[in-house]
Amino acid sequence: MEDRGGTALLARWTSGYDNGGSKEWYYCIKDTPFNLSQLKSKQRYEINKGFKYFNVDIITPQDYIDEIFNVQVEAFKVYPKAYRPKLDYDKSKREICNEWGGRIIFAAFEKVSKKMVSYCIFERKESYIEWPVLKSIPEYEQFNVNAAIIAKSLEYFNKDLETGIYICDGERNISHQTNFQSYLEHLFGFRKVYCKLHIAYRPGIKEIVKILYPFRKTLEKLHTTIFHNISAVLLMEEIIRKQKDNEHII
Repeated sequence: MEDRGGTALLARWTSGYDNGGSKEWYYCIKDTPFNLSQLKSKQRYEINKGFKYFNVDIITPQDYIDEIFNVQVEAFKVYPKAYRPKLDYDKSKREICNEWGGRIIFAAFEKVSKKMVSYCIFERKESYIEWPVLKSIPEYEQFNVNAAIIAKSLEYFNKDLETGIYICDGERNISHQTNFQSYLEHLFGFRKVYCKLHIAYRPGIKEIVKILYPFRKTLEKLHTTIFHNISAVLLMEEIIRKQKDNEHII
């Protein structure tokens, strides 16, 4: 978290990765190969429905700047105002050209119109594959575009998964209202790996957190960007306290 001057207000890290301890904090990962034929019939139907309507390919993002920006615009329209980003075409173009190099980008195209309606980004790390972004035009989600693009991506990375490399969708989500990680667990065999969350506050910030903590439920109802960010910090503080309580119980 940063203040307006760009100064870090807290540091956050984890320990005890996948140790089976506290279940308050976790990463969502895929560490087993993906095999469509081994899924239950209902799960196969959900994914094959997506393949019926969409083609999924790896793309060179610099060749699809306008299409990517359009997906971003449409996807962010349904975000709550408290955390809906303000998009700028030139900024997005610079990011795609300067920062997306070396990443693996999948895109889904509607079969009839050939329109790009979804994309996702993967980046290889030393021991895992980071999956920071999936964006889809909302009106196409009813046709299971997310299922199609995820399944195609997992098939691509199967050789990595077979050698012990895992795909990480990130940590427990504290900022966005989403059931996406549950969706990954249900349909694609992702799992939670539990760990312990740690926070170190900048001097003076911990005292403010202590004052605001009793009012966290009220602040959650104030749908502005600043209160949304404050609520995220207070939720992490709540998680820290629950971890300590669980340790005392054990």
